[in-house]
Amino acid sequence: MTQLRLHGTEPPGPIAIFQPRLPSLMSRVFRPEVLVALFTVQMASGFIVRPTPTWALVFYAGFLPLTLWAIWQHRHGRWFRDPALLTAIAMISWFSATVFWAVDQPTERGVKFFVGGVMNAVFVIGGVFAFAVATEDARERFYRAIGFAAPVNAIIAMVHNYLLKDEPAARLTGWAETRHEVLGANIMAIAAMITVRNLACAPSTRWRLVWGTALLLELTFIFLTGSRGAWLACAAGIGIFLVATTWRVTAAAAVAAAAALVAALSIPAAREFVVTNLARHPYRLEIWSETISRWQEHPFAGWGVGNDATFVIDQITFPHSLYFSALYYGGVIGLGLLLATYGMAIQRAVSTTAGVTRTMVLALLAVSMTAGLTDIGQPIRAPSEEWYIIWLPIILAVGLSIPVSCLAGRTVSCSKDGAHSAASLPQPSEK
Repeated sequence: MTQLRLHGTEPPGPIAIFQPRLPSLMSRVFRPEVLVALFTVQMASGFIVRPTPTWALVFYAGFLPLTLWAIWQHRHGRWFRDPALLTAIAMISWFSATVFWAVDQPTERGVKFFVGGVMNAVFVIGGVFAFAVATEDARERFYRAIGFAAPVNAIIAMVHNYLLKDEPAARLTGWAETRHEVLGANIMAIAAMITVRNLACAPSTRWRLVWGTALLLELTFIFLTGSRGAWLACAAGIGIFLVATTWRVTAAAAVAAAAALVAALSIPAAREFVVTNLARHPYRLEIWSETISRWQEHPFAGWGVGNDATFVIDQITFPHSLYFSALYYGGVIGLGLLLATYGMAIQRAVSTTAGVTRTMVLALLAVSMTAGLTDIGQPIRAPSEEWYIIWLPIILAVGLSIPVSCLAGRTVSCSKDGAHSAASLPQPSEK
């Protein structure tokens, strides 16, 4: 069959990463830097914009089509064969596929989670691509956007709960995507790790004061939610930073934390708040015991993410642990893929990032994995809190490790650990 030739030339090859060659409106508008900016807007606006369907419009109207175009542009690139990305997509695909054999699944739930899985996969691919092509300045803008949006969210939540409500809730309920006490606290813990990174990289005393104030607001938010799992997750993340710093900083942080704890517990209302939340019955052991009993009926493929069930009491509708949920909904295969995804992310963070970037990504993964011990259900969703808690740390770990040369259909080889091999490519911060 005769192919169309323009002025006797061959059809254009793969579109260059930073300067598309096709003289079309789409190639001029759908550029990688726009995708990076939209990813930043997507994640930062989740702290401000409500309700969720309104926030999700950023994804559906902007990030989704841009990601699909980026996939088409760089479909010949080696990045699609990146083991860490493939493992994450395999996990999402497996849980999405479970809707076809799910037990006790209403049709609408099956459709919801299948579509959610597809959107989740697009989000992960787009996020990885965005961070792979992002310049250091673009990454810095993302870190700062999250660092500013999260404390604003905390202020709005505290004003709304304690000043505008006739009867303030005993446990702080957040705003926008932090509206749930437990999930919201975990999201704020994720943001706090980025803020700690900003504090560590602060170029002046003024900026250290800014980021220190932001971190204080975020930690106060987490405390007031009364979420014990988030307290533990935040401690795990900060612990990663303390291990990576000097003993003087660690000692100073320990003294400051002890002083803050003593000061807080000296206030009767704060002491009562802590005691009440620690004494609250978590039902976790009962839930997990019932989960294991049910899992034994479908050990390999699971019950399916669309399974509609209750555990122990009618108000509990999922296993309240990311790991037990993976086992219940996806069987041993689902749990194996989840652990493999986290394992690959950790390996990438250790081997391909450096300095404070490595510490931040490891801290984010520590928060994510610790938060999953006592909460979170199905790991695949359309725009939701899980995108912050589970997928943002994985996106950063994988995206920062893929060299730009792997995105285009070139013969440039990629190193085994995915490290950037050219000095001109974006590098992790060494601050």
